[in-house]
Amino acid sequence: MQSILQMIKEDARNLHLLIAEDDPLMQDFYRQTFDGVFRILSIKNNAQEAYKYFNEQKSKPVDLLITGHHMPFMNGWELTEQIRHKDAGLPIIVITEAEDCSLLKNFMVYGIAALLPKSDDAMIIMQALQRTLHNITERKLLEFYVNQLEAMARENVARKSEALKQKNTQEFRTPKLTKTAEQKSETSKKENSLVDKYMIRGSVKDMENVDVDELDIIGHERIEIFRDDISNYESSLCTVDHKNIPALRLVLHDVLDGIRELVRAINVMGVFPIAASAATNLISFVENLENSQLEDDDKRELFIDILVSMLADFDKWIDLVFISKSTQNIHYFDASFANTCLELEMIFSTNAGAKSDEDTLEFF
Repeated sequence: MQSILQMIKEDARNLHLLIAEDDPLMQDFYRQTFDGVFRILSIKNNAQEAYKYFNEQKSKPVDLLITGHHMPFMNGWELTEQIRHKDAGLPIIVITEAEDCSLLKNFMVYGIAALLPKSDDAMIIMQALQRTLHNITERKLLEFYVNQLEAMARENVARKSEALKQKNTQEFRTPKLTKTAEQKSETSKKENSLVDKYMIRGSVKDMENVDVDELDIIGHERIEIFRDDISNYESSLCTVDHKNIPALRLVLHDVLDGIRELVRAINVMGVFPIAASAATNLISFVENLENSQLEDDDKRELFIDILVSMLADFDKWIDLVFISKSTQNIHYFDASFANTCLELEMIFSTNAGAKSDEDTLEFF
């Protein structure tokens, strides 16, 4: 019991726990067990009080809810339903004596973290709580990294846009892209590649070491085909008439297929969550780009320029993970690729270049 409580403390020290429970014995258990464990612990006598409290927490939102079911005024399912209208992602643990299958299904519809039987065995609650807290910590870490990347992307897009305005667009882009098209087999060896500029110079903290021997999951032959596809996408982007929007869209469609293939691979591996999340968002964003947005010459050329360099990043990552099987700086890909995805989206953002006072770049 003490060992699992210690693990809970490590994940709970900065979190806000709300409990809705009308049973005095359960209230005493929660108070004795969790006092001093969570940053904020609030125990309410029923679901109605808990819902009122939840809505009042603007500056310090609730991170986790534990609720019983049978309570006066509002039951646990009604509380869960009301909260889901306000917060679709709040982890909720429900503790109930109910054995009605239809009731249990109602709870599951709202994506609760755990549904536990009311029991004298405290370990059941503690184990479910430990798993839920671990998921909360991982989610907050991912959100933190993505927020940092968004801030960096805004700065980079503003800087590159300004550089593009100061030069003739054709001079800015043609020599590099022509070289890429003619020498696509040398993609990963290009000097002064934009890829290097997107690298986040500093290790991504708290990432676990990756066993590269377990990553060769889609087969060496498939990897070689994938690399050829990437090279073809890159060449197509370089040679297509960028002002011919329908033709450009066809090429972009092929590129998105390549990105989807990459997302499928890294989702199975489960070790590049930031890259997978950013790539998925990028696919949706590019699919919804309006033709009028692509008709802006400056933004379109900057977009294609960065997209070409991102394809080179693909090739570099494949070589690192599947060919050389090196773990050194392996998570640079996670942050670098995600940052590039965000830069691509920021180009067409109405507030690209805007910088919040709260943006902090802690990767360096």
